[in-house]
Amino acid sequence: MVWQLLGINAAILFVWMSIWYVVAKERKQVNVVDVAWAGGFVLVGWASFMQYSYARTLLMAGLVTIWGIRLTAHLYKRVIVGRHEDPRYKELMKNWGKHIWTRAFWSVFMLQGLLVLIISLPLTMSATGTVVGRVWPIYAGMAIWVVGYLIEKAADAQLAEFVAKRKSDTQVMDRGLWHYSRHPNYFGEILQWWGIGVIALQAESGWIGLAGPLTLTILILFVSGIPPIERRKKSNPEYAAYMRRTSRLVPLPPKS
Repeated sequence: MVWQLLGINAAILFVWMSIWYVVAKERKQVNVVDVAWAGGFVLVGWASFMQYSYARTLLMAGLVTIWGIRLTAHLYKRVIVGRHEDPRYKELMKNWGKHIWTRAFWSVFMLQGLLVLIISLPLTMSATGTVVGRVWPIYAGMAIWVVGYLIEKAADAQLAEFVAKRKSDTQVMDRGLWHYSRHPNYFGEILQWWGIGVIALQAESGWIGLAGPLTLTILILFVSGIPPIERRKKSNPEYAAYMRRTSRLVPLPPKS
């Protein structure tokens, strides 16, 4: 059952990411993939529910949809409407030469589709696993998810307001949640996926699904989330000072 659902979800994600690849190529804007990212999870959530229609799969699909709609709307305004170019993709693609779009298909769109499949493992394992009767994972997971959602939503809103009003590119956002964490939006996103992972523990094999939020945490902390942002910004003396006094991820009182 697990492999069958994984195969269905993989096929859905292949088609979904291929559609967005065509959009990106037409717009000559690779970071369109960021808009496709959250929608991929929503599709996996509802595909899992349609195959295995339980209360917990409905709950998880609903939570992922709330997260996905908010994030997609946020990124759509930034990437599609504002045509914001992400320096991370420019850095990745600078040595790809004339085969840039072939490389982008596999190294950006299909790779992100694979990561969606892995990170969404809690949805897959919860759908296909046998319920063991415990209810605490539902309540604990929902509580963690709600806290994460509120943090990410507030952090994104605070950052958007700051960007709209800042007077120079070197000015550092260190207000609100950003006073306590350099990346509170990422902290909120990680919490939401750990919350979904905890909900999956209601199923007998749900613990395997924890590989999903663990993968997301590793990506954000060490690969494609925080590191490229801070490599780009640390040359700014104001940001370097901000890094020295402010927690990297978990909101904590700043150092004096």
